[in-house]
Amino acid sequence: MTHAGESTSPIVHHVDKLDVPTDLSPKDAIVSFATNLGFDYVGVTSVESLKRGMTAQDRVRDGFMRGLNWFTEERVIKASSPKQLLPEARSILSLAVSYYYPLRSSEPLELHGKIARYAWSQDYHVVLKSKAKLLVQFIEKQFHSRRNRIFVDDGPLLERAVAERAGVAWYGKNTMMLTRNHGSWVLLAEILTDLSLSEDEKLNKNCGSCTMCITACPTGALTPYALDNQKCISFWTIEHKGIIPRDIRHLIGTWVFGCDLCQEVCPVNRKVQQTQNTAFMRSDTHIHSVDLIGLLQMTPEQYQIKFKGSPIKRAKLDGLKRNACIALGNIGDAQAVSHLEGVLIDSDRVIQIHAAWALGQIGGIHAKEVLTKALSSNKDDEVIAEILNALDTIKSSHDDKTSD
Repeated sequence: MTHAGESTSPIVHHVDKLDVPTDLSPKDAIVSFATNLGFDYVGVTSVESLKRGMTAQDRVRDGFMRGLNWFTEERVIKASSPKQLLPEARSILSLAVSYYYPLRSSEPLELHGKIARYAWSQDYHVVLKSKAKLLVQFIEKQFHSRRNRIFVDDGPLLERAVAERAGVAWYGKNTMMLTRNHGSWVLLAEILTDLSLSEDEKLNKNCGSCTMCITACPTGALTPYALDNQKCISFWTIEHKGIIPRDIRHLIGTWVFGCDLCQEVCPVNRKVQQTQNTAFMRSDTHIHSVDLIGLLQMTPEQYQIKFKGSPIKRAKLDGLKRNACIALGNIGDAQAVSHLEGVLIDSDRVIQIHAAWALGQIGGIHAKEVLTKALSSNKDDEVIAEILNALDTIKSSHDDKTSD
């Protein structure tokens, strides 16, 4: 595997902009071009079936992927068989790009919700796919290749298993892929190609006795090298479109899109190099946190403008508003009550349910008045049940304070 991140060459954006030395082997020429495209790691592996597929099938059978109805055993079998995805394929290029950029400590955080770091900037699917397309153009032009297929987290291929076997990264106990110089803050892409390239060796590295990520996960989603989807904050805030269970809500904290806790505590991530890819470097368009009150009040038009070209759009506006309600409930600041009242009265029922819960968590006379008023006008059984539960929470809190 070649670590490409130390190159100081300017990143190219067109196949004809780079002269590749003619004395390089096809693999070295491809690595050189990929480096200049901005890929930090480039590895090659065979198209043999991926042994990690057996583990992935076990995870599906054990219910770890519940909620992702498309993630079936049949899909895993296909994703483990590169030749099914491109019969002409003879090698797989595994590519990785760092997206780590530090957060300035002076950032305002009051009544703000947190965003997973990978979503701070442009949609990585678009960024990596554009780079991979240029690499394919180079391969086809330079080596007369005819059959290539690109994957960027958008098709049935076990990408992490490919990265492991190609020597790009190793598995962490948090199920993230760890690299030598950029830790787990990397995004993956793959190219199945009809070129036959020499394979790289798998890295002989592991997490040893460290369990910091497992301890740090507030929901208990992690066991060594396995993640239970139904306990993962990222699943609930991004993939799940309905009601989030009450026993999960208070564990979400202020995350409104994804979660980085298991990465933030990882020792491998302590002294990582920051990204040199401009698409992931800080700019005025980066969204590292969101104003929760502003999110509650956001119109569909504002949503389209605010999150244009961002992976945050995957959660949809209603999902983000639902998540904002939970974050405000966990913050417990009374200044949010009047804003939660607005969505409790005039919103989708799923948002109403979480707004009621948040008001119960905040408590106080104003929150109680808002809930009582909504109770008399709402006709939805689930919303009514949530309002009653919130009122009970406020009463219990008041009773506890009185007894003290």
